Amino acid sequence: MKAILAGITTLGLLAMPVRNESPAVSAANAFLATLTPTQRTAVQVPFSSEQRLQWAYVPLQRKGLSWAEMNKEQRDAAERLLSSVLSKEGSTKVEGIRQLELVLRQLENNNMGRDPEKYWFAIYGEPSASSKWGWRYEGHHTSLTFAFDHGATISSTPQFLGSNPGDVRSGAKAGTRMLGKEQDLGYELLNSLSVHQREHAIIASEAPADVLTMNSIRAKIDHKGGAMASEFTAQQRKLLKQLLITHSEIQVPKERDRRVDKAMKDKGLRFVWMGSTKRGEKHYYRIQGDSFVVEYDNTQNDANHIHAVWRDFTEDFGGDSLTEHLEHGHSHSR
Repeated sequence: MKAILAGITTLGLLAMPVRNESPAVSAANAFLATLTPTQRTAVQVPFSSEQRLQWAYVPLQRKGLSWAEMNKEQRDAAERLLSSVLSKEGSTKVEGIRQLELVLRQLENNNMGRDPEKYWFAIYGEPSASSKWGWRYEGHHTSLTFAFDHGATISSTPQFLGSNPGDVRSGAKAGTRMLGKEQDLGYELLNSLSVHQREHAIIASEAPADVLTMNSIRAKIDHKGGAMASEFTAQQRKLLKQLLITHSEIQVPKERDRRVDKAMKDKGLRFVWMGSTKRGEKHYYRIQGDSFVVEYDNTQNDANHIHAVWRDFTEDFGGDSLTEHLEHGHSHSR
């Protein structure tokens, strides 16, 4: 009888679903394990903290732990945490944007305020496959926010990437275009439009000075305008999808595909252009749906300074109720 009961118990255990710990959970806990108590206090705050909604993409002091404050073991663990949520292309792009700080340092007469060590990590909640938690990596021209619930990624937005210069024109990194694909495909899609479609897509002859959603807590675009994707040809829809893939290719393939599939099914999907249609001049575009917006702006520094952001109107920061009473973020000069 004991043997029978033991066999039944074993079969029951085998039948129980097993939840594998996600790479992000493992990497986040491994990173936390390398920290001193003081560092851990700086890095980790409750998921319910309002700090989680306070994000920016300009040079300023962040909360959390920066590369400058880490030893080698901690840096290695931090790199593994980034790798747990970024694709190979994403890791290259995010690191390339960080290294542009050294290009700016040279261009600005050895301005030591341009510092690739000033990028911070912060964790919200307890990394676990059985709870809701999140984390952020942020510095000048990079803000990546992730949220998870019971092991699944529920949000990878706001996602902000910038490039200054957009096109490095001198020095050892001459020819570098960290957001070049986002620019080139935007022009390609615009140039594929018919005269009628362009009349709808181009809503202003002057481009805004920055992405319109800025670093708001709740993203909102009032003016919808634009050329409707529902009226695109098969080739135009293919270009639009490729542009969406490009804006989300820093994410691991599963998250990239989830985002793009959701966007392409959005019934309000449209393409909007503002500013000049000539290369080298100030321009802006956005891909907008009822549930999200992707913005691209290249107006600063004589149209050689790019800002690009992906916002989800319901998923940002994990889509929880904390945003209900915090609808207005703080904007900063660039």
